[in-house]
Amino acid sequence: MLEDLIPGVRAWGVNDSKAVCCMRNFAAIELPCQTFATICCFMVRLAELVVEGGLANAAIAQDHKDRLVAQLRSEAMELRQREREYKLLQDQLLALEQNFNRVTDEKRRMEDDYKSRVEVNINMISTLRQEIDDQKSLLIDRKKQNADLYTELDTQKDILNSRHAEIARLRSDLAQHQDLNAQLQSQKKHLETELMNLRERNRQDAEEIDKLNYQNELKSKESNDLTA
Repeated sequence: MLEDLIPGVRAWGVNDSKAVCCMRNFAAIELPCQTFATICCFMVRLAELVVEGGLANAAIAQDHKDRLVAQLRSEAMELRQREREYKLLQDQLLALEQNFNRVTDEKRRMEDDYKSRVEVNINMISTLRQEIDDQKSLLIDRKKQNADLYTELDTQKDILNSRHAEIARLRSDLAQHQDLNAQLQSQKKHLETELMNLRERNRQDAEEIDKLNYQNELKSKESNDLTA
């Protein structure tokens, strides 16, 4: 681009080789293409003003060009600084975008994980509620069974109490019968004793009767003998 501008500057009457050298030195500064084109256009315009104004004093023009070059260098340095700042901001923006994307992905992942956990918890809660309902039904059944068992137990207790009462009555009857039996046994022994005594007396009476009969027979025989 600089080679295209130098012939035009010379065509306007600016033949100073130092000015061309300054332009070449200025081109050595590394600038963005757009910035360098703006500076070159500004220098061409300056050359036009020099030609149109008819400046005859080359020293004044040289001083003006030196100041212009210094100003342009300062502006170029400022532009380079701004460009570095822009690149730094661009890098920071890129880092922020990357962080934002990373945070967004992490947020999406956490949301998916949270949704998954929520779904698992909902299913678990549903399962636990079903188990609770089943346990409640089982508890109700167990309560009914316990109530039936308590009723049956009360019935068995009543039967057992009646059995105990009947056993007590039978024991009382047994005691009475045992007492009566003891009395009868005592009476039996007494009667047996009296019967034995009576038999003994009968035996003795029989023997006495036999003796008397024998004596009577003897007496009868004696009487008969005496009579004969």
